[in-house]
Amino acid sequence: MPPALAESTLERNNSRTEDSDRTFVALSSSAPIIRSELWLSDGNIVLEAENTQFRFYRGLLARHSTFFRNMFDVMFPPSNGPLVHAEDIVLVEECPVVCLADAAEDVSYMLYFLVEARSFDLVPSIANLRSAMCMGHKYTIPSLWNDAVQRLRYEFPSRLEDYQDSRNYDDNTRFHLADGETLHDLVELVQEMNIQSVQPALFCHVVSSCSLDSLANDASSPLSLENRVMLLTGRARLKDAALRDQYQSRTGRSSHCTRPECAEGHTRLQASLLCRVAFISVVIPGFEEWTDRDTRLYGRELCDECVLQVQLLTEETQRKTWDRLPSLFGLPNWEDLGDPTVVASR
Repeated sequence: MPPALAESTLERNNSRTEDSDRTFVALSSSAPIIRSELWLSDGNIVLEAENTQFRFYRGLLARHSTFFRNMFDVMFPPSNGPLVHAEDIVLVEECPVVCLADAAEDVSYMLYFLVEARSFDLVPSIANLRSAMCMGHKYTIPSLWNDAVQRLRYEFPSRLEDYQDSRNYDDNTRFHLADGETLHDLVELVQEMNIQSVQPALFCHVVSSCSLDSLANDASSPLSLENRVMLLTGRARLKDAALRDQYQSRTGRSSHCTRPECAEGHTRLQASLLCRVAFISVVIPGFEEWTDRDTRLYGRELCDECVLQVQLLTEETQRKTWDRLPSLFGLPNWEDLGDPTVVASR
């Protein structure tokens, strides 16, 4: 079964619907109320979070969220019966006000997603992804949760071929880094939400794009000590694997080679590879897809048969390293990595 989140906020919040008159009625506050830009003139419910109000459609919330549907069933009985404890419910422009114990930005992202689900073209930041997963899980909104998880799976897939494709088309990114955000924030998020399937590729990308010093000593990084140790350990293992596997893929001439100069060519290529992989500060995992450029580059030193041999060995070692990538970061095998799911109950 897919792993569950550490704390069942869903169960906790569902239990609160039984006491909805105390939990969700508008509470008095000395802070001024702010009307959000998301104020639908024909809406019939007002959600309030952090003194920010949103006018929205009650039916749309109920359609997407089991949680809200159950809550509205309690607050608004069928057959046009009276509101539960109507004297305690504040109205704004004849709409009942429901107070949520959430950040206003989280509520805003959730509502914009629901009202424009099919045309929603915003490329979310990491903070937006956090909002989507937190609200999607808490209020049982599968589409909101799944959208965030699928974006991460696209960027950090479990198949080597998909990973190579995602690195080739950076302009199609499914999320962006807002000001002040780094991939370290995403590491913390996927750990917190237990999104395991993306972790090997994400961790690989982080350690291959960050310097050793930034991982170990950056005081502004949000990384926990545990995650710093995990990434530093994985970085060392990945660098060792890349050096060994990439070096081995360049050794040995093709059994069909009849060109003596290829022996010297292999020696020069191996020396160049050692300098490239071993003596620079970043990690080069070696998962780049073989291209015609590689064929031309190696063709300067080797015959066609030896170039083909190098290509085949490179692709074989890439596959082997990718298969054991999770273990380099202390994770289970690929087939054992799972993600939590959000399923709407009937």
